[in-house]
Amino acid sequence: MVSPTTLRQLPFFAAFSPSDLELLAGLLIERSFQPGELIFLEGEPSTGLWFVARGRVKLYRIASSGKEQILCLVGPQTCFGGCPVFDGDVYPATAQAVDQVTLYILPRAEALALAEQSPELARIMLRLFGTRLRHLSRVADGLAFQNVVGRLATFLVDYADQTGTPSAEGIQLHLDLTQEDLAALLGTARQMVSRAFLCLERQGAIRARRRRICILNIDRLRQLALKV
Repeated sequence: MVSPTTLRQLPFFAAFSPSDLELLAGLLIERSFQPGELIFLEGEPSTGLWFVARGRVKLYRIASSGKEQILCLVGPQTCFGGCPVFDGDVYPATAQAVDQVTLYILPRAEALALAEQSPELARIMLRLFGTRLRHLSRVADGLAFQNVVGRLATFLVDYADQTGTPSAEGIQLHLDLTQEDLAALLGTARQMVSRAFLCLERQGAIRARRRRICILNIDRLRQLALKV
């Protein structure tokens, strides 16, 4: 059983009343996954709604050609796997732990019962789903309308907001993704990612040294993220 005190420390449960939090804590199941371990596979029936307490989860699909397309990286304070909970369909993507991950799962039957019994809980869960849908909409827009340089710039801006460390030179990032993972996330080839990094450096927006990135001009990087 997950402790209500533990849940209260996680921002995505901040809107829950003490009684709802107590109820939810009794239903959640805690699961841990090692880096690279599969959480569920595309096409499997839904087991429930997943909340990320620690670590990151990669959601991806495999094309018929065998090419991997990463849809998003899900970090702490977010949830995933919600759509098939309510529409009864299968998981539309595969979920895999990127690093050491701790997840809380709300089983499907309990999630459906809660949505019927508590309109307030249902509204909170719908807001969570709305946030994920907005993110996936941005991913789709990027793949459809942005070039690779724009996609990389958008990714770095978002990454800076999440994990960046301010310094005298700019915003320091440690990019703990492989070139292959980054290419799959941006929907392109690894060579194109390398060229995009060089382009951003020539524009004076960043300085890249292997996986250590310094954002020299965040405003310039945001401008490049808007280009198609």
